[in-house]
Amino acid sequence: MRAFVVADGKALDAELVSPEMLPALGGDRMRLLCALAQSPKYPAELAKELGMQKQTAYYHMRVLAKAGLVELVDYEQKQGALAKRFKAKASALAVKLA
Repeated sequence: MRAFVVADGKALDAELVSPEMLPALGGDRMRLLCALAQSPKYPAELAKELGMQKQTAYYHMRVLAKAGLVELVDYEQKQGALAKRFKAKASALAVKLA
């Protein structure tokens, strides 16, 4: 669900999340999401950029995709595997409490 929020005098396109989705935003996932809000990236790029294991980045990306917070931008064949590039669905998040 989409919403608009104002931050620093600017209107931002925001993804409206429920309190139940907050566990999907813990620790490394928030770092990944913030990096993806800057520009689309492959999970392997994110792992290198953020200093985490590739498998950790892939795992968290699956959780973020399942929560609907990231979306697939494109994909390509790399070394015999399908590499998927993702971006954040919105530049901000808003939590609906009630």
